[in-house]
Amino acid sequence: MSAEIRIVFLAVILSSSAGLGSVVVDDYVIVHLKPPSSSRTSQLKSSIENNGRIVGGVEALPNEFPWQAYLQVETVGNNGGYYSCGGSLIADKWILTAAHCLDIPNEPVKSVTVYLGAHNIGETFENNRERYIGYSFVRHSNWNSNTMAGDIALINLTTTVTYSKYIRPIELANANEPNHVNDLVTVAGWGLTGGNFHDSEILHKVTVPVIPKSECKFNYGDIISDDIICTSGSNNRGTCNGDSGGPLNYQGPDGAWKQIGIVSFGSGDGCQMNRPNGYTRISSYSSWIQNASNSGGKQISAFLSSSLLFSILLVITCVGPLA
Repeated sequence: MSAEIRIVFLAVILSSSAGLGSVVVDDYVIVHLKPPSSSRTSQLKSSIENNGRIVGGVEALPNEFPWQAYLQVETVGNNGGYYSCGGSLIADKWILTAAHCLDIPNEPVKSVTVYLGAHNIGETFENNRERYIGYSFVRHSNWNSNTMAGDIALINLTTTVTYSKYIRPIELANANEPNHVNDLVTVAGWGLTGGNFHDSEILHKVTVPVIPKSECKFNYGDIISDDIICTSGSNNRGTCNGDSGGPLNYQGPDGAWKQIGIVSFGSGDGCQMNRPNGYTRISSYSSWIQNASNSGGKQISAFLSSSLLFSILLVITCVGPLA
């Protein structure tokens, strides 16, 4: 009999807001982004004041995970709302993250600022940290906050990322990836601590084992499908609020890293309750990722061009012909 446990998203909401539109094209929900508010463009520290770290983990080495991204998301509203999530660099203009990081009810996303090469996000300046602006994002059309299905999204950047020793993409699991049950995997993030909620502006990591689907299903019921990976939460180790969207990493025998999951959800009982953590399984969405980042970019451009043309025609129609 499965335990009755509330599912909580692992994004940290920093203030509230409200509205932008979107369009569905095939398996993509495409949303155009605006530039971040000028008053907040340099205020990285103020957006993470209530953040902590991975629970039960240790501090990561600076740039140990050069694909790790920190997302500062701005939602629409009179005063503006901001929250934080994680992500991963998978190509020179694409960031992979969770759909729920870009889907706050009644608070459409206005802008996304992406930081790469970061370690201590409380510092005003870091030598290896670079800032990028989101142009648009693509969310899976099957995303369902009740079942956690399709919890995957891609952010298209306005400019190309320059790779270095400190900033480079992660290899992704393909459709034939094994289930990794009992394998040790590593997740990193700037999310909240469980219980104490102490500030920690430095990237932390934790290594945990992948557990069988049946064990995870016992805790969360029928929402656990083959498209979800779960890791053990025993010994109070795992992810917490603010880690959402970050990569679940597996290091092979050859030392090479591969992303096999995206931080998706945890237990509503709390982050240090020995409950499993849930992740979107990358191998289940490998074709979607490839299509969205290849053809999806063209569809985004086509959609935005059509929207612009419609706006121009609407203005002409409203104004009418000149006398």
